[in-house]
Amino acid sequence: MEFNKSNLMKIYFYFFILYMVVNIVNEYSISEVMGVHALIVSGIWMVVSIILYFAVIRHEVFRKILGTSYNETYAEECWEDANIILAKCLKEYVTRSNIFYSVKEIFEKCYQELFPRKGIKLDPQKGAGILAYEHGYSVSYPDTEGFFNAVNPFYPVCLVSDADYDMVSPLFDRFHFDKVFVSEGYQCYKHSCKGSLFHNVLTNYKVNPNQIIHIGDSYADIAGAKRFGIKTCWLNRDKRVWPYDIKPDYTVSSLIEAAQIIGIDVENIV
Repeated sequence: MEFNKSNLMKIYFYFFILYMVVNIVNEYSISEVMGVHALIVSGIWMVVSIILYFAVIRHEVFRKILGTSYNETYAEECWEDANIILAKCLKEYVTRSNIFYSVKEIFEKCYQELFPRKGIKLDPQKGAGILAYEHGYSVSYPDTEGFFNAVNPFYPVCLVSDADYDMVSPLFDRFHFDKVFVSEGYQCYKHSCKGSLFHNVLTNYKVNPNQIIHIGDSYADIAGAKRFGIKTCWLNRDKRVWPYDIKPDYTVSSLIEAAQIIGIDVENIV
């Protein structure tokens, strides 16, 4: 199904950076990729999220954290253990807590448990800073620049991110954003029980939820958007099977397919 481009009047295109290298997937897990998520505002409102980052950054993160002790096997072990610990931290400090914790604070708490277990001598706070830095300077997917080039002439862009400001600020030199919505500033996450960046976007732009389609790569994107009555599209680059009861309204495998949904000429992307 395609949205009728003739119905699109004044359109705003908003980008959502997938937060902190983490996709909240069911019981929460660390994702190997990060993403960009976007909102188009018009006579038909659309929220579109696009996987942005091509590089798997875990080795870059742990290369710096482990220093001279780094090897690929050790880095993989650390990443997998961090995955388990982070799930627990997300439940404790995002789902169940009445206090907002920034992404770096959550990862610092994760590393406070991980580092002693793995014999890592680095300060956990410094480790969280390394992860935040690598987030901001990751390499994008090959189709990302072309997609932005095709979209930007038509749609002003606004950043909305489940991340800290310093994790996304390097993107400001690469892309122009109309507005910025960052979880650190709004003290809430997209899929938290107490609040959501989706709510703040809707409040700011006074949009009717049934005029929005959100395209994202994680359970948090789909479930978080649906909680506000927003139509959803799952960007599934890896041909995974969607395992959850809450289903996306649409599924695409690339930015080219996402462009077709929002009415952009595919030839302008490739």
